[in-house]
Amino acid sequence: MVGMDFCHIIKKSVLEKRGTPMEINIRGTYKIKEGYYYNSNELLSFKDKSRHIEITIDPDGARAIAYKKIQVTEDIFQCLHLGVNEILENKLIEEIIQQCDEEFIASIENVLALIKYCFNQLVVDDDLNYLGSFAWFKDGEWKFIPSSGEIYVRLVEGVLINPKNSIFIQNYLDSGYKPFIALKHLHRAKREKDPRFKWIDATISAELAVKEFLIKMNPDIKLLLLELPSPPLYKLYGPILEQYAGEPSPKVKQIQKGIEIRNKLIHKPEDADISLDKASEYVHDIEIAIYHLLQLLYPEDLVVNLMYKSSLK
Repeated sequence: MVGMDFCHIIKKSVLEKRGTPMEINIRGTYKIKEGYYYNSNELLSFKDKSRHIEITIDPDGARAIAYKKIQVTEDIFQCLHLGVNEILENKLIEEIIQQCDEEFIASIENVLALIKYCFNQLVVDDDLNYLGSFAWFKDGEWKFIPSSGEIYVRLVEGVLINPKNSIFIQNYLDSGYKPFIALKHLHRAKREKDPRFKWIDATISAELAVKEFLIKMNPDIKLLLLELPSPPLYKLYGPILEQYAGEPSPKVKQIQKGIEIRNKLIHKPEDADISLDKASEYVHDIEIAIYHLLQLLYPEDLVVNLMYKSSLK
């Protein structure tokens, strides 16, 4: 049974209110809108070991399911055997479901973020609506617990995920790996249709990426980078990057020019007239620069190497 190997104790305050703890299996089901990122007929499965949660994604990429074991009081256990009205009226069950929902959401969101940014799945709705449908395991089958909702997500482009390469996402989960925050701005720039905002977001992603890179390379300089005025961006990608990583960015000149245009767009927008094609080309240059940083930081990561090579095309 999926998820049966995981055990988690719900808030002690809940259990102490009434009765002796009893263990049950609980499941949360969430819809994913337009899951274009998936190209296999097999179920994807991931384990969030930090939360003791197992997550599966259906072959059509349209549904994510989270499983775990929890402990409840005997009173709550007995209430779950009753009708819908009794369950809905039980405030402790509502509190338990709410906590499980929060943890399921965090785990699923983490998996989707890793798929999005590590496999370069471009289009994901950042404003997700989370409310799962819940069930608990009884007499060999799952019994519905009143509650409903959806996660609305749309994923396209990038690396198509399947059971073979999903091991990379599991490895990221196990290691606690977090994608660069800069990638969120890069994806937003790639989706933006207004050249002005496209250019600005791309520059923000470049600024964040090089700082995130340098801090990971040398945590001792974090305070200097975050609290003091930073050197010009082209210097961070040029001589400073070469000092710390052995080589400058292949897009130093484009970044230097990009900063000049970004400044005009912010301070003198009437003097900056850029086309969508020109902005898209700049976004592509920044994408190459960011994946170059990631390749320097994770030279053995096959996904990062694939993303960098793909960005050069």
